[in-house]
Amino acid sequence: MRVLNITEEGRGGGPLNRIVDVGANLKKKGIETVVLYPKGSSETFQNNLRDKKLEHRPIRLNRLSREKKQLLKYIFNFPFEVLHIRSIIKKEKIDVVHCNGPWQVKGIIAAGFTKAKSVWHLNDTYQPRSIQIMLNFLLRFFADGIIVASSRTFEFYSKNCQELLKKPAVMINAAININKFTPGNVTPDPEIADTPGIKIATLGNINPNKGYDTFVRASHHLSKLTDKKITFFAVGPVLESQKKYYEGLEKICQEHNIENIRFLGFRKDVVEILEAIDIYVCSSDFEASPISVWEALSMGKTVVSTDVGDVKNYFSANHCGAVVPTQDPKALAECLAKLINGKKDLKLVNEKARKFAIEHFSIEHISLIHEHFYKTLLNEDFDYNNNIQQWKNRP
Repeated sequence: MRVLNITEEGRGGGPLNRIVDVGANLKKKGIETVVLYPKGSSETFQNNLRDKKLEHRPIRLNRLSREKKQLLKYIFNFPFEVLHIRSIIKKEKIDVVHCNGPWQVKGIIAAGFTKAKSVWHLNDTYQPRSIQIMLNFLLRFFADGIIVASSRTFEFYSKNCQELLKKPAVMINAAININKFTPGNVTPDPEIADTPGIKIATLGNINPNKGYDTFVRASHHLSKLTDKKITFFAVGPVLESQKKYYEGLEKICQEHNIENIRFLGFRKDVVEILEAIDIYVCSSDFEASPISVWEALSMGKTVVSTDVGDVKNYFSANHCGAVVPTQDPKALAECLAKLINGKKDLKLVNEKARKFAIEHFSIEHISLIHEHFYKTLLNEDFDYNNNIQQWKNRP
């Protein structure tokens, strides 16, 4: 079997790591993956593909953007890029085309004009109405199967895209490298480890969806609930498009005299950072399968997360973390206070975390689901009624 995995985003992140890690794992089983990605700003991704010895083709792929010049380039080049992908599918004798993200449709359309099966990987829980209308149309006429990153993802899209229920669909969480994210294997980041008191961190690009304003405001509320020394660490880059949002966070800190938050910017040493902290916080407003949460669990850390994706279901069933409402800094602060003040046993919260992460998010486990789903599509082993029932029965 040959799989063409396409991404129009080459600048890094969880989905790109999944493409590399799952592709390398499937290669051991005789499933070859060819990765298509944009030429620009993708050096790190390209190096990772080389290291794993995966076939890859950097081509001209314009990303969908709100910036007018980039948007015009995207629209103008759209048909030519679809035709280019179609020619690659035929030349490489591809069996399955795997496209990542609801807006990445070129591969789906291109595959529709070949004998290859197409898989649309939906990894979010919100899109504007225009995207939903387009998705419904393409699902009907082009896509052969759907991968969703969470039950909540499926719930969101199926409400507005009835065609989703008529296609083979499977849930596949974000994958993590269990061997890399292992407690005790690295030296803790000294900048964090040497900071006195309790250390709380969150990771991700600085943007509104990640709920950094909730994280910042929670630090202010927490100072009123405990007298223990606490330092908050925000780890993630500030992109050009998010400078105003970051300035707003700085303003919140100034208004409330918050002095115990450190913005560390972009960092590669995520494992070392997680090794050094006491509590990991996910304060996002929207997430499907928050990879940083799964990584923190794999490191055996206590995790407090907002109610995003399937986190609440997982935590409730496995007792490996705490969940609070989104956009509620007071609730987040109160939950953290219970942990810090000893009203909730930290060990009890995180003792099952590592085992849970291995069972649900290891690359081997995630790769096995990919393999089975690809084979299901090629064998056309699909029962419409069972498919609907499967999703109705999910928690």
